[in-house]
Amino acid sequence: MTILHVEGAGVRLGGRPILEAIGLSAGAGEVVGLIGPNGAGKSTLVRAIAGLLPLESGQVRIAGRPLSAYSRRELANTVAYLPQGHTVHWPLDAYHVVALGRLPHLGPLGRPTPEDEAAIARAMETADAAAFAPRTITSLSGGERARVMLARALAVEAPILLADEPVAALDPYHQLQVMELLRGIAATGRLVVAVLHDLPLAARFCDRLVLLGSGRVVADGEPEAVLARPNLEAAYRVQGLYGSEGEERYVLPWRRLAADPVS
Repeated sequence: MTILHVEGAGVRLGGRPILEAIGLSAGAGEVVGLIGPNGAGKSTLVRAIAGLLPLESGQVRIAGRPLSAYSRRELANTVAYLPQGHTVHWPLDAYHVVALGRLPHLGPLGRPTPEDEAAIARAMETADAAAFAPRTITSLSGGERARVMLARALAVEAPILLADEPVAALDPYHQLQVMELLRGIAATGRLVVAVLHDLPLAARFCDRLVLLGSGRVVADGEPEAVLARPNLEAAYRVQGLYGSEGEERYVLPWRRLAADPVS
């Protein structure tokens, strides 16, 4: 079932067009990877879907309703957003950082219920962050902090998860763990849209890839088709090394072409 429609979306920042005529549809149970070179508009797109940036043109619809029809509380319950960077300036312990993900569910008194506490515990366990619960967020390493922030997004238990570079600060073990986790979330019937720079991980774990370049959709489809040689060379200015392991095919960025991609 399709739950996300992006129709002709355009975003302008600082007087400069960042996204132009973006079209995208995605359904429950999918992991959709947004890929493309730096400056292609990937992070801008997820922020627009989350309602954090205004559209200059087009619209975003969730479950058939435009974003403008959602209250802030409704939208926060419907779309969980994991930003890149994981910056937290307050000396909160990790448990209370994750608990912030339950704010859209709290009643008028703002007190967490046993259901909220159970959701927080589930999220921390799922993200392999339970051991960090009593530690201040500022004392954690970049990778540990990334897992706590992922747990905060999971604690929302929203039908749509938008993750902006969720594996950027992680070691290979935890990169694989997080991608397996995102697949598991999709298997429960939720939609996952993730910005990814690691093409082998994107190819292996995503059902679909959307390749952006200069603020437009260059290709949209199954990973093998989107990462075909012409697309890789045109968008990234790199040649790929293609191979297979058992029934799984992979592509590795292998050789840089003459010029950097235009963004």
